[in-house]
Amino acid sequence: MSNPFGIPWPLLTDSYKLTHYKLYPKAQKAVAYGEFRTSFNKDLNDHRMVFYGIRYIIDNYITKRWTERDVALTEAFLATHNTGFTEFPFPKELFMKVSSGGGGGLDLRV
Repeated sequence: MSNPFGIPWPLLTDSYKLTHYKLYPKAQKAVAYGEFRTSFNKDLNDHRMVFYGIRYIIDNYITKRWTERDVALTEAFLATHNTGFTEFPFPKELFMKVSSGGGGGLDLRV
């Protein structure tokens, strides 16, 4: 594992998000955006947005490579994650595709 926390990359999220692939239709593209919550000092004419820390997130999380070991450790963790009910769903095939194809990187444009 190459992240500083020793946790497989696919597990650095809320676990329910790993099930979203079953909730959403097949998509060709996803779009995310930042929302301006309030202006500085409640100035109604201030429409600036500051992405403080975005470079750190990109460099330390988004650009990191997933390995097949990350996927195996994720699967082992999730096998204990819903014990007594049903098998916890996660997109193992997609994770394997990410880890083995394209050098283990996500196909993102920022």
